[in-house]
Amino acid sequence: MEPNSSFPLNGTIPDRLSGWKQPLYVQCLLIIGYGAVFLLNIVGNPLVCLVVVKNKNMRNVTNFFIVNVAVSDFFVGGICMPFTLVNNLKAGWVFGEVMCTLLPMMMGMAVVGSVYTLVAIAVDRYLAVMKPTDGKLSSKATSAIIATIWVLACVVMVPSAVKARYKDEDGHPTCSETWPSLESKQAYSMSLFVICYVVPLSAITGLYLRAGIRLHTRSARRNRSAERIAQLPNRSQPDNRLSNNVRIFRMMVAVVALFASLHLPLWVATLLNDFATPTRELFEVLYTYVYPVAHWLTYANSCVNPILYAFLNRNFRQGFLKAFVSAKKSRRVENPRVDCNGKDGHAKQDRARCRLTIETPYDSRLRRTTPATPATAVDEVPNIGGATTRSSTPPSAAENKCVAQI
Repeated sequence: MEPNSSFPLNGTIPDRLSGWKQPLYVQCLLIIGYGAVFLLNIVGNPLVCLVVVKNKNMRNVTNFFIVNVAVSDFFVGGICMPFTLVNNLKAGWVFGEVMCTLLPMMMGMAVVGSVYTLVAIAVDRYLAVMKPTDGKLSSKATSAIIATIWVLACVVMVPSAVKARYKDEDGHPTCSETWPSLESKQAYSMSLFVICYVVPLSAITGLYLRAGIRLHTRSARRNRSAERIAQLPNRSQPDNRLSNNVRIFRMMVAVVALFASLHLPLWVATLLNDFATPTRELFEVLYTYVYPVAHWLTYANSCVNPILYAFLNRNFRQGFLKAFVSAKKSRRVENPRVDCNGKDGHAKQDRARCRLTIETPYDSRLRRTTPATPATAVDEVPNIGGATTRSSTPPSAAENKCVAQI
């Protein structure tokens, strides 16, 4: 049985069907690297979705596509990555027959969904630049495009699931794709490379190149006509629109460039595995070191997009900060107790507005069960000699709050 080919999550090194693939220090480095990416992924991508959902001013076509990319990235880094890490460390297949079929397909679908969503964003930005008045996509069109992307992703990855085979021979489980011939396997791998990498990135490059040329032309024209345009009453609107397009354009170019560079090593390893002359030395290098690092780079792409949004997009940056501030405030509200002894910084301000009272346990219980009206409230305060003094001053809300805490 030949090692797995397309989206190689589960190949095994010949004659090494059990045990660990790397030395201990390499395993530790991989665990740390994968763990960091996993944490950034499960925090950053849900945060992107939350910011868009919570802020009405960010509910536009581009951001809906960005949410779809975040969902794809979370699927890759939050669900598939733990399985890939274990499989890259341990020889053999330890997840059973069901995951042998599902895991390569799930990762492939997420990658296809992500890259073609980037194509959709490129089309949206192209229309926004080339046809700023009538080139906007409707919400129905956006939903239809997203649904079509996921259907396409499923169709593209069906052969990988159909050809996946799980075997357990002499207690050594393996999972790989079984094809009728080497040529058929190579044809499928090359088709995936063209459909999932070459075609979408070529389309994105062409769209952004034309849009970038148009933006550069408009910017130069605006600079040459600055004095004349400054006299127009509605000058700020086209200027703001142009600046906004430039910012979004730069952000998405950075996203696509990272996608292309971080996914390329895994494609190179896949094609090398399928087209190179099979030798033990080649498989040793591929499955011990190349695939773990290439997979890590692919998964790293799933966590860098939120970081790019935070650095390159002011709206996302403000949304992230607002989400963190809201979370911090909610933790404070969960425990609003005031320390009248002054140990808490906020309680010192409340204590300055309070008149501290010393009550016996009997008085404290009596006050809770027999509330008085503000006009007739009476405070009984024992003095040092044991007598009590009465005050007809109505208790303030701050006083009641402090009394309740004593």
